[in-house]
Amino acid sequence: MQIMKLIKLKTCLRLFAVLSLLLMIGAGDAFCYSAGPLDGYAGDPPANNTCVACHNSHALNTEAGQMIIVFGFPPEYTPNQLYNMFLSISLTGQTRWGFECTTIKDNGERGGNLNSLVDVFVQKSTGSGNNRDYLKHTLAGSQFSMWQFTWQAPAAGSGPVHLYYALNAANSDNTNQGDYIYAYSTVSTEGSSAVPPENPAQPKSPALVSAFPNPFNPDVTIDFENVPLGEVNVSIVDVSGRAVRQLKAYSSGQRYFTLPLNLDELPSGSYIVRAEYRGGVAVVPITKVR
Repeated sequence: MQIMKLIKLKTCLRLFAVLSLLLMIGAGDAFCYSAGPLDGYAGDPPANNTCVACHNSHALNTEAGQMIIVFGFPPEYTPNQLYNMFLSISLTGQTRWGFECTTIKDNGERGGNLNSLVDVFVQKSTGSGNNRDYLKHTLAGSQFSMWQFTWQAPAAGSGPVHLYYALNAANSDNTNQGDYIYAYSTVSTEGSSAVPPENPAQPKSPALVSAFPNPFNPDVTIDFENVPLGEVNVSIVDVSGRAVRQLKAYSSGQRYFTLPLNLDELPSGSYIVRAEYRGGVAVVPITKVR
């Protein structure tokens, strides 16, 4: 009997401690989601919710010198085609980051399939009631300001697809104050699903560029796939758009080749590797850590 009373007392004390902590951090902080926002906060209709409802120190889309990059969402998509995409944000003085995005058709239904490339940094969920894919940062992913993922375009006859995305430039003070929220949308119209005639001078599959390890310090290897025969101009670009390293590589036309890099001279932060080859351009975001 005494043991049971002791267990109940300990349980009550734990509950009291949790409730006290919630009261101490306040209602606003209790709804901060460092491990990823709730579904439906990418600014998508009909609710058009964003995280400014909680992070309300600044109006939505406040101009503060931010730089936002959306890469890989085409102006015109090929049905069922797989696209490599990434989002990035930078804002001087902010140190933690977050995002959420979704793709929908004109009728409000899911527009294709979004998937994470690195689950440690980007997570996927399906919204309740609307069957939309939502990608968002994880707790580990909030340490970085770039997130990479894929989008598979919907089947032929789907019509335009809208990408809705919201980003958070936070200040790491463990509250919902002092943060900047941005939310935008862009549209991709449906293109032809016809397969073009094969050109032997071009690769059969689109060129891909990846990086490992990523994040890195200071060595990173850039992996190239399906790059056609010829010279490849590689640039390391910082978040301001300035090329901080430029070099040349050469593709022998084989399916794979690699380019090891030592970027010891670069400060920690987010960068983009841009590879220009005969007939196209491929990019991959990289992050250098301390």
